[in-house]
Amino acid sequence: WLLDLWTQDNGAFFEVTGDGAKDGPIVGPATGLLHLDSWRCTRTGDPEYPVVYQDVNGARYKLHRSRVVYRSQMPSTRAEMLRVGLCWTSRAINAAQNLVDESVYKQEKLGSRPQRAILITKGGLDPDTVQTAFAAAESSISSMGLSRYSKFVTVGDANVPDAGLDQIDLASLPDGFDYETDVTIGMYTIALAGAVPPRWLWPATTTGATKADAMYQHVAGLTGGPGATLEMIATALGGSARGRKHRAGKFLPPSLKMIFDFQDDEQDRMAAEISDTRAQARERDLNDGVITLRVARENMLSAGEISEAQFEDMELEEGRLPDGCDVLTLFNSPDPFFRDVLALGIPEPLDVRNNDAETVLAAAEQASLDCMAISGNPTNAKERDRAKWALAALAALKDLYEGTDNEEEVDQPVADDGGGVTTDEEIPEEETE
Repeated sequence: WLLDLWTQDNGAFFEVTGDGAKDGPIVGPATGLLHLDSWRCTRTGDPEYPVVYQDVNGARYKLHRSRVVYRSQMPSTRAEMLRVGLCWTSRAINAAQNLVDESVYKQEKLGSRPQRAILITKGGLDPDTVQTAFAAAESSISSMGLSRYSKFVTVGDANVPDAGLDQIDLASLPDGFDYETDVTIGMYTIALAGAVPPRWLWPATTTGATKADAMYQHVAGLTGGPGATLEMIATALGGSARGRKHRAGKFLPPSLKMIFDFQDDEQDRMAAEISDTRAQARERDLNDGVITLRVARENMLSAGEISEAQFEDMELEEGRLPDGCDVLTLFNSPDPFFRDVLALGIPEPLDVRNNDAETVLAAAEQASLDCMAISGNPTNAKERDRAKWALAALAALKDLYEGTDNEEEVDQPVADDGGGVTTDEEIPEEETE
């Protein structure tokens, strides 16, 4: 599949196997993948039957969109091309052909008959004589079956006095040509055409090639050609890893996604160092009061260090909703769910001064049990999330009333040994001791 992807402009093709009619959609889950020769596949542009496959016996089969997965590199933007693109080989063909020509040239130069020039005798020569000599040489070379290799062309006349020979090269490399430099540049061109680090294909031969440079090229390759190819395969087989919409004709069902982990120690080490540096910067900013805890969590969420679900759970533990509002504001929410669950049978649950604490706490405890029941068996994910928010609001309400009770207990008067009534602050130091 990769060989077709890298060498065929038409791209690479998978047939998805499964139950059902072979010329219709798959019934049930997909059972396997079969590679199809790219040059035997023809794109039709039909959304239902996008590919027609020609078998080795000449029979042609149309493939339903649920039975074929195909991708190409650098697909054309022209509608009539049907996303046929330019593969790695097409992008690097000139550089590769140049290296092949240089190799053939060296073989000819080092061969047993390195005749690649014309010899002209000194003296007067007739143009027809030269033309005849070239024609005879071409005929002789063709009869020998030589397609690249050529020989000297010799012309002259025995009657010309002061005979002599002058040699004129017809096939030579440019002045200042350096084979090693040209091969290195050619290999770099081929590697960059495939978006892979040059060192993956060709060793570093220049001075100043440091370890840092090698590490940079290595990491860059993980997000370049190889990384893009792996992501292409993951998207083709499992749809987008981030999007919720699952396009038809993929191998995995909509409930599953495919994500590649590069399993690269160097990448994991760099990710750990970056995470540690960010953590130190956050700790410094928090200690200096430059940012708040919520801002630090928002930065972690945007950097991908925590998920949205983790961010929401941490904020609820702090008594805040994901948008930053206090969870107690849910008691005044116009949402029917919160209005019913958080009613508690009390007109103003947040009126701490005028409500009876025991009554409110008992009602909150019962409402918490109801929310737990909803959270344990929700009708959908949205109802589960709302139940979780309501539980956080009830917990905050309990803390509010329990904190009020503690404060009232601190202010209660205490009796002294003499039978009088006084508070803790009024007890003399001597009596306290």
